[in-house]
Amino acid sequence: MPITTVVFDAYGTLFDVTAAARTAAQSPEFPQLAPVWQALARDWRAKQLEYSWLRAVTGNHTPFWEVTQDGLDWAMEANGLQGEELRARLLALYWELDAYPEVPDLLQRLKAEGLTTAILSNGSPEMLEGAVSSASLEGLLDGVLSVESCGVFKPDAAVYDLVRDQLGTRADEVLFVSSNGWDVCSATAYGFQTLWVNRMGQPLDRLPEPPAAIEPDLSRIPDLLASGRFTRPDLHPEPQYFTASDGLKLAYRDEGDGPALLCLCGLTRNMADFDFVARDFADRARIIRLDTRGRGQSDHDPTYLNYNLGREGQDALDLLDHLGLDKAAILGTSRGGLIALTLAVTHKDRLTGVCLNDIGPEIDPEGLAFIFGYLGIEPTFQTYDEAADALVKTTAARFPGVPRARWRLHAERIWTQTDDGLRIRYDAKLRDAVIEQSATGDVQDLWPFFDAFADLPLALIRGEHSDILPAKTAAEMRRRRPDMIHAEVPRRGHVPFLDEPEARRALSQFIDRLS
Repeated sequence: MPITTVVFDAYGTLFDVTAAARTAAQSPEFPQLAPVWQALARDWRAKQLEYSWLRAVTGNHTPFWEVTQDGLDWAMEANGLQGEELRARLLALYWELDAYPEVPDLLQRLKAEGLTTAILSNGSPEMLEGAVSSASLEGLLDGVLSVESCGVFKPDAAVYDLVRDQLGTRADEVLFVSSNGWDVCSATAYGFQTLWVNRMGQPLDRLPEPPAAIEPDLSRIPDLLASGRFTRPDLHPEPQYFTASDGLKLAYRDEGDGPALLCLCGLTRNMADFDFVARDFADRARIIRLDTRGRGQSDHDPTYLNYNLGREGQDALDLLDHLGLDKAAILGTSRGGLIALTLAVTHKDRLTGVCLNDIGPEIDPEGLAFIFGYLGIEPTFQTYDEAADALVKTTAARFPGVPRARWRLHAERIWTQTDDGLRIRYDAKLRDAVIEQSATGDVQDLWPFFDAFADLPLALIRGEHSDILPAKTAAEMRRRRPDMIHAEVPRRGHVPFLDEPEARRALSQFIDRLS
């Protein structure tokens, strides 16, 4: 879905919140301000935000102008400043904040491209009207949305609802831009595409749902939009196909440049699981994604017992042969990681490295039991929205805080909509294959398979609440391979989505080693 609307936070994003203190400090009337104006501006903004959060949490809403005054009073006292005349001057200047230099040209370019532009701010309508007028931006904005119409400050979801309710825009058509890291993370969780304007070069906030892009100012937004950077990916586009060595037609995608990274999905999953990997790393690696036989858009195997690690490993090698690649690294999610373990023993010469996503040589029986609870069984949900509501509830313990918008996207990845409701995107006979192959009860020792990774670049990504990869197993993997890149992803179970900051850092380090 292309971006149709660009929504900006106001203060610190379009308007320079330090301008009031800086301008007042230049006046000979207030010599006491000159040495401390930067500290005052910093403290004023910090308390303004802190008070808005506290009022949102406690349900004690008040107009943003009152919060702004309270923040200034605290900041003045903290910096040893007094005087009603100084206070009045600072507050008056806050109604006339300077826009950042690139703002007028940016908005003109967006309007020329036919995009809807708007402000979504904690500011009261009167404050925002004053700032927009002072910066001469009136004709460049289609809407100025204030939280006063819903009576709560950001990051309450009711604030982000204003974009839908007042602009009539779907969440996935919106690019939301803010200078506040917490704001863009919250907006990402809501379902917007997001860009963080990191003017101060700050570290990324340790919050779920990081922004899709980070820029030092606003100037490159039109170019990023033109490049398709914020376009919502087609979750199941028409793929490329090749024929495996036993004649089955399998689907794959091949994107990017750099060292080859073959992405192998989990037991019931498909190549859409690696959309974020392709988005984030196709400029540094050749991202090859395979729908394993019987999954996604690959053909179902008429002989269901061919759903086994050996045959699926051969499919991976067949794809490399089809692409003319002697070697590749593997990013293996769950069962995909088990395929990598198998190939390390049988065809190590074809591997350049392995990154395991929440899988290892030992598997927690509790997690296996959970998988058997849904394997090969059609869902009961009629719509993606119904599925998203259910996933929020059923995953709360293993994936705390993951928003509904993310679960709806996940539902679109793993199920397909039909006239009879949602249906699985894999061969239901996979259940029979797994049951028959495990009927003997024998559990193979996979530690020698893990040890076969010796001398290969290796990485492990584990969900903090994983019920498949025990923490003690991950610890033993690290003991055996002290050089292994390791990421523990907080608030995630089996499996991490691979767009979390911890997962992205691990993948970045892993690709560096491949290079």
